[in-house]
Amino acid sequence: MADHPHRKFDPAHMDRLDSPERRAFHDPESIVQALPLQGGERVADVGCGTGYFAVPLARRVGREGKVWALDIEPLMLERLRHKAAEHELPQLEALQSDENRLPLPEGCTDLVFMANVLHEAADRERFLEEAVRILRAGGVLAVVEWRTDLPQPPEKGPPLAHRLGREEGGGLIRALGLREAGDFPAGPQHWGALFRKG
Repeated sequence: MADHPHRKFDPAHMDRLDSPERRAFHDPESIVQALPLQGGERVADVGCGTGYFAVPLARRVGREGKVWALDIEPLMLERLRHKAAEHELPQLEALQSDENRLPLPEGCTDLVFMANVLHEAADRERFLEEAVRILRAGGVLAVVEWRTDLPQPPEKGPPLAHRLGREEGGGLIRALGLREAGDFPAGPQHWGALFRKG
């Protein structure tokens, strides 16, 4: 991802990603339940980190489905593999990824999920093009990002200057030919939006 000051990898960051404090304002289970997703479907969690969303996504699609959890950081993926084994989720596969090249074939997913990663991409358009490439025709791109319209300076998350607002993010995605497919609740600090391919 882009070399923002808040993005330099620190192994201690993995504990913060899974902390009870984070769950208090950014609940992964309720966000995943809001997605248009059914059992047996195929999902890519792009920028999955330690599996904060990948684990509930895997539970949602069930053993007949598939979740590819993609990240550039090997230590995050190692922790996620332990989680998948601990929770007995054989449908969850952690894969090493490059920011601008996802290790999946074209059109293989029903839904691509990306939470708190688009604002970090060095080349957002190229990053999104890869997400669209692995999405089947009619599939959905689900994006969760930090809000920029808060009434006061944020107490959590990246500085406002590093965030990506709903309108700007939606514009980038619509420019690639996807159409708006609605918003979904993502907590008080975040926006969530759906975009359909084709």
